Parts: sequence; C-alpha cells; structure tokens
Amino acid sequence: ETLRDGEDTFHDKVFGNEMHLKLGETGDNYEKLLFKEALKTGFFEMQGARDKYRELCGEMGMSKSLVLRYLEVQAIMLSPICPHVCEHVWSLLGKEGSILNAAWPGAGVVDMTVIQQSEYLMEATRDFRLKLKNLGNAKPKKGAAPALATPPTHATVYVAKCYPAWQCVVLDTLREMYKGDKYTVVDNKAVSVEMGKKPEVKKFMKKVMPFVAFMKEKVALGDLSVLDTSLPWDEMKVLSENISYIVTTLGLEGVDLALSSDLGEKGEDCRPGAPIIAFRTEPSVTLQLTNNQPFTGLFNTACPILQGDTVKNITRRLARMERNIKEGTPVSLYRWTDPVMGPRTMPDMKTPLAGLSQVMEKESFTINLEQNIVKLGELTLEAGLIFRVGQETAA
Repeated sequence: ETLRDGEDTFHDKVFGNEMHLKLGETGDNYEKLLFKEALKTGFFEMQGARDKYRELCGEMGMSKSLVLRYLEVQAIMLSPICPHVCEHVWSLLGKEGSILNAAWPGAGVVDMTVIQQSEYLMEATRDFRLKLKNLGNAKPKKGAAPALATPPTHATVYVAKCYPAWQCVVLDTLREMYKGDKYTVVDNKAVSVEMGKKPEVKKFMKKVMPFVAFMKEKVALGDLSVLDTSLPWDEMKVLSENISYIVTTLGLEGVDLALSSDLGEKGEDCRPGAPIIAFRTEPSVTLQLTNNQPFTGLFNTACPILQGDTVKNITRRLARMERNIKEGTPVSLYRWTDPVMGPRTMPDMKTPLAGLSQVMEKESFTINLEQNIVKLGELTLEAGLIFRVGQETAA
C-alpha cells in the first residue's frame, strides 16, 4: 500500500542509477574472485542505497517497479554467496526455475551527475543538522547577539552560483600549476609569488593562502574538478526539488532559498557545492491541544501556533512533538461549537464528537502576540482544540 506507480521522481532516478553502479561493481568483484568486496557492494552498499531512498521518499512512498527491480537484482547478486536464501526470495517474487540459472542482470548506463547531486544533497543536509544541533550550545561572542532562546522554526539556505572574482583567479592559477595532474606538488611559496602578480587579489592577500590551503586539501581528497569555478548542474534546482525533505529532516516549519549575493561580503563563505544556512525563530502563541480518544497514550499537548498556520501545519508539528503519532497517520482538529459551555460539558465516550466542529483545511489561524491569544477566523480559542487520530466526521 505504501508503494506507488507513475513517473520517476528525482530520488527514483538516483536509486536506479545507484543500483546500476553497484551491479557493475559487484560483477567486476566476482570476476576478480573478490567475494568479500562483492558482499560489500552487492549487499551492504545496496542496502545503504535502499535505506536512503526509503528515507528520502517519505510519505510519498517508494516506486513499486524500482523496489521489485531491487529485490530481483540483489537476489541474483547474492546468489553465489547465500544461494538458499536467494532461491527462496526468487520463488517469493514469482520467478520460474532456479535463481542459479538466471542470467546476470544487465547494468544500464550510470548517470554520475544524478548520483553527485544526491551526494551533494545528503552532505548539505548533514551539515545543516550539525549546525542546528550546535546552535543551542554555541556561546555568543562579546558584543554579538545572544543565542536563540527558543528552537528555530525557519531557515534560509544561501547558494552561491560561482566563486567571488578573487577566488576564481586563485582557482584558475592553481589549475594551471597542477598541470592536469592532482599529484603534482604545488609549493605554497610559488603560489604566493604568483598571487602577488595578480592585481585582482591584492586587497585579499590575507585570505588567499588559507583559501589555497583549503582547496589543495580538497584536491588531495578528490580530484581537480574541485577547482571548477561553478558546478555543472543547477544547485538551486536540486535544493528546491527536495525542499520538503530538508524541512522534514531539520524538523522546521519552512525553509527558504536565496543567493549568497544577498548577504554581501558575508556571502564569501558560501561556495558552489557548499551552501550555508541561517536559522531564525518566528513568533508564536502556545495553544492547548487535547486528545479525547481512549487507549491512545495521548493526552494534552502545548503546541505553538504561528501566524497563518493551517490544519496541515499544526498536525505536522503535532506529529513531530508526539511520538505516539506515527508518520503518515491522519490527524483531525476540532473546536468547540459553543466556546463557552462546550468545554464545561461532561464528556460522553459514546458520542465523543458531540459539541465539536471540525476545523477545515482551508481555514487559517491568526495570533495576537500582545494579548497572547489564538484566533480561528473571528473566534478566540480560549479553550484550545481537540485532536483525534484517524479519519472521522464530527457529529
């Protein structure tokens, strides 16, 4: 029920290409009789790609055709190592004959650009999570603004289309000095002398050599492509297509995208392939949400309400706060039809929705920070809201 049909998404393309990549690597390992390496690429790394794909798909669900392809391909890849288990999986897939007679799957053309985009997304979100985790632990410097008193609710991700002009000069110079070979020894003194001849970098000389050291380290860990002044694909597009995943993995209400040029000189720390993030906290008013269902383990929850919130926003926030609400479980919100006498009425478990009106998706909430109140239209929600897990209709 959680699998879907239809057109391939970005994550479908990534997972498909990763399967082709691991299939080719595992075949090469078998031909070289490297069974330990074949187990690594055909099982552990394939499992890792599958787990990442499942996480990125989220509520949307995984592609049915891709999952079936994955099961078939991995069963064949592991059949030389654990034939009995793979034979059983083969029969569960409804395949005829023995898996030992099955032909080795053909590995398609691997689009490394798509895989690089996925690696970029995972690395960027990992960096964002670390910064969010360290946000509350960081002590403000003297004269700096104090740390946020409450957890951030929103963030802005800044993306650089290209390096600043002086850094582009440094990168072009380094590329010439490497002469097409990453193992070429590039002497810092020679770089410094060469940089002194460049009028574009004279006023940035204090920053030049630290930047040179940083880029030389990246070359040592990767290849000369790290010296490119821009990425061969649209970084902003990758982030915008995966904005829902970024919001979910950071546990925020929303994430905006902007160019690093909007930051002025502060945007120099932002480089192609290395976005930076700025967190902020939007004002809110706390509202009491009560669950009146028996045996759910859910009771009262103090939930912050932001300006312009909808039912979708609040239920998603509630699911993050309450572990007993599983991901994807529908949650309905109700208000008292009579805001004065409704909360004072003795509840009847046989008619739990009596006196309640469901809050519709199109309705929005407003807050008044001075009075510390939440309104739904013209109605002030002094008694809070009732929430119920599951699809129901108010009586």
